[in-house]
Amino acid sequence: MQMNIKEIVQRIENIMEEKDMSPTVLAALSGIALPNITRLLNGERKRPSLNVMSGIASALEVSLDYLCYGNGFLRNGMYIRERTEQYLDNTPVQILKRLEYKILQELKAAQNLLGVE
Repeated sequence: MQMNIKEIVQRIENIMEEKDMSPTVLAALSGIALPNITRLLNGERKRPSLNVMSGIASALEVSLDYLCYGNGFLRNGMYIRERTEQYLDNTPVQILKRLEYKILQELKAAQNLLGVE
């Protein structure tokens, strides 16, 4: 099965938007240099390495299979097939979980940037 870089970038951007994640935060969480993330998102990098894809998938908390092909598992174990339904709803509990997740991601990114464990 051939990977479609435009679809991959669209999936990355969709997840980043859902998680309110900037390219800088994605770079810090994935361990991939910001210029590499930017080139990928801008369509300048057509064949990202397995290391890049794996780092991004890990930072976005999706499977590599989902990131590359649209099939796979999210962190909570839910199987998805090309986002046919929204997996985050807007109940108060889900809103609080997303807020907590965002805060933890920002803290982790800040720690990575500062070199603090």
